[in-house]
Amino acid sequence: YAPPNKLALALAFLDPGRACLAHLHTDDPAALPAPRTVYSFRKVFSTDRLELSLAATGGAAIWLTPDSSGDRSAAAAAKSRRPSAIVSWIGCGS
Repeated sequence: YAPPNKLALALAFLDPGRACLAHLHTDDPAALPAPRTVYSFRKVFSTDRLELSLAATGGAAIWLTPDSSGDRSAAAAAKSRRPSAIVSWIGCGS
């Protein structure tokens, strides 16, 4: 077992003042060394930074979508999907 790597991801590429939802699929530290991920989401802005702890042989997937005025149904629907890229954004940045 190797200690996690820390990563701070600046979200300055997002449109200023526009809220987005960050759907995060990250390593489950309780499951190491067996690979397993946990899903979480949170509202983010261009001024935020995502602080991630990555397993030595793991990683994270982040999907950014526009915040639908507090509607969390989009987040619930995304929970069942696997992201297709390390970081992707839809309508949140230029």
